Amino acid sequence: MSKRKPLNVSWQSWIDGQIEHDRREGKLSALPGAGKPIAELDQPYDEMWWVKKFMRREGVDFLPEALRLRRENERAHQLLPTLRSERDVRRFVEELNKRIKHVNLNHHQGPPSNVMPWTLDETLERWRTARPEPSPAPAHTPPQNTAADPTVLTGIIIMGLALATIAFFIFRALTT
Repeated sequence: MSKRKPLNVSWQSWIDGQIEHDRREGKLSALPGAGKPIAELDQPYDEMWWVKKFMRREGVDFLPEALRLRRENERAHQLLPTLRSERDVRRFVEELNKRIKHVNLNHHQGPPSNVMPWTLDETLERWRTARPEPSPAPAHTPPQNTAADPTVLTGIIIMGLALATIAFFIFRALTT
């Protein structure tokens, strides 16, 4: 099919012809969402639908600091067994406790924080009992995965906060 509409063909018949041509060639059968209902079609219209969809897709939220800290604390409990060494656990607890103390000591909007700092001895004991038995070390040790490194996690958290701040100002500019 040509890319430009011929002069002697109406718009509707030209578009219908392109759709029919692509359907015969199977170009329309592999589209994402094919055969599925249109999402959120039964929801009332919202002017900010695209901002909310962007925020969900990017994982940005506007929770108050105390609630965000509670969520971070829950994730930290799940992440603890994946840490590789006591040094990593100590660093992880130190970084998390800094964040907890910062939120607990500073006044923030929303509910007050009730998250208590982690004690190192209890955390190390939990880590020792939760992790699987170490297998014998191979002759050649591959480089360690930095995904569980607390400094990487701190960087990810900071990046998330920066994205949330940017999205907040975009949202605010669009609503005023």
